Amino acid sequence: MKALLVLAAALLLPQEKNEAEELFKKVEVKLGQADTLQFTFNTKWQDLKKKDMSGTDEGTIIVQKDGKARLEFTDYPVTVRIASNGKVVGFDRAMIGSDYPPIPTPQTLSRDVRGYFLRTGATFSIWQMQNNIMAVENDRRDKAEGKAPLSREDNPFTMKITQFKKGTPENVEGKAASVIQFNIEGGPFVSKKAAVKLWVDPRKMLPVRMRVEDEGEMWIDEFYKDYKLNAKTDPQVFEVSKEDK
Repeated sequence: MKALLVLAAALLLPQEKNEAEELFKKVEVKLGQADTLQFTFNTKWQDLKKKDMSGTDEGTIIVQKDGKARLEFTDYPVTVRIASNGKVVGFDRAMIGSDYPPIPTPQTLSRDVRGYFLRTGATFSIWQMQNNIMAVENDRRDKAEGKAPLSREDNPFTMKITQFKKGTPENVEGKAASVIQFNIEGGPFVSKKAAVKLWVDPRKMLPVRMRVEDEGEMWIDEFYKDYKLNAKTDPQVFEVSKEDK
């Protein structure tokens, strides 16, 4: 009898893992299929090594399949902003200096923003897209000067996702949400391994909250709202303005 119970438990584990992974894939498909993805977010974070290092962010992500995008968040008093009109992409001058002119928009910008968002959250996705685009420009400059490229462009799909687990449903801001838990390894913002907890609206198949805990380094907790999928967007939103050059 004991052996049968052990066997039954073993058979249930893969089923639970697959259920969580399948839910993750459904959310990924939903995000990926939208010609335009737009939402706002609020973030709290804490550095675990420096207890006096913490903050709150708020921001917006708008990204289209044609490479147009507006990614920004404010961690007072700093604002990070990236704008792409589909041809070139520019940055907030205060963040990386005026010596970085607008550069050609990477062909994978839309795909990568969505991929990073689902794996590490909105704030990290914006930071990493800034790093990736800067890496492309740094490599171009090194090549023009006859130097071997030193930088490397990352993408969210190099991250290893393991230990999918479906958690007990919870409420997020008064509404029921499905819970997915998993670990991520690799990537620019993970020291060794990070535990991710993702809350999903089971009807809309969209993330409503994410908490990422990087082992011994920091945690970040985000809430998402104001989703607009396939909505018409004013072209001026994607203008690479003087402030972005």
